[in-house]
Amino acid sequence: DSGFYVGTWASNVSFGEVSMEWDLYVGYAGSITEDVGYDLSYIRFEYPGLGSELDYNEFHAILNWGDFSFGLGYSPDYLGLNNVAWWYPNASYTLGLPSETSLKFTLGYSMLDDNSAEDFTDLFGGEEILDWSVTYTIPTAGVYLGIGVVGTDIGKNKCLGGDKACSTRAVVSLSKSL
Repeated sequence: DSGFYVGTWASNVSFGEVSMEWDLYVGYAGSITEDVGYDLSYIRFEYPGLGSELDYNEFHAILNWGDFSFGLGYSPDYLGLNNVAWWYPNASYTLGLPSETSLKFTLGYSMLDDNSAEDFTDLFGGEEILDWSVTYTIPTAGVYLGIGVVGTDIGKNKCLGGDKACSTRAVVSLSKSL
C-alpha cells in the first residue's frame, strides 16, 4: 500500500563461464493521476561463481500511461565494465485479455556513452543493441505463468554465448507477488 517494494529474481544464463544471474531490487511506485503512474527502482545484478567481476548496479525510471509503459534504465559500470555507462530507453504495451490473462509487447534499446568500450563490443558485437519480447501471462494456482519469445539484433557470430545466447528463443517464467 505504501508504494515501496523489494524483491529478487534469478535465471539461468549462458554467456562465457556465467550460468546464473541473480538480481536484488528495491523501488517505489505511485500514481500521478488515475491514468498515469510511475516506478523508480534500483537493481543489483549478481553473477555467482565469478566473484564480483561482472556484478553491477542499475537505476530505472518508468512512466505508465494506461496500457503503455515508457522507461529509461542507467548503469554507470554496466556488466562490471569500469566507466562504461549504459542507457536503456524502452517501451511496452500490455493487452488485457479475458480471464486475467495478458499479452505484453516490449522494445528496448541498449546504448553506451563510451565509444571506446571495447570490452562491451567484444561481448555483444556493437555499442547499440535492440531487444524485443512478446509474453503471454496466465494466472494459475496463485502464481503467474509467462510464456514468451525474446530476441535481439545481435548477430550470431558476434555474440559471446554463440548462436544459442543471441538467437530468438522461447522463455518460460513463474512469478509470485506477496
